[in-house]
Amino acid sequence: MVRQRPTEGVAQFFVVPKTYILLIELKGTHVEDAFEQLASVKNEHQEYADLCRYIRENTEGQIIEKCFVIINGTMEKTVKVKLERSLRIKVGIITQQKTKRDAATPDLRKYLRI
Repeated sequence: MVRQRPTEGVAQFFVVPKTYILLIELKGTHVEDAFEQLASVKNEHQEYADLCRYIRENTEGQIIEKCFVIINGTMEKTVKVKLERSLRIKVGIITQQKTKRDAATPDLRKYLRI
């Protein structure tokens, strides 16, 4: 069952002629919950559907939706594939080792292949 909880962030990123809509979830542990939250927002939250519709109606060019989980640590590929298949969602995993309290937020542009 997918929970009705929002994600940490939604971002819109322009690289003409493309517009990226990014769903971002931050997790230290309980990575499975992150997949459920992303699937919930993408498939069940009316606010997200309205935002995507607005962007599509007011933007020219290609629109690409991507989901990311930023985690402390690693995740087995088999677990990732199983979650993606069961929730019907594709998720990029970004691992970040937090060693300082003020560690930089990862730059998502390098994960978009632009």
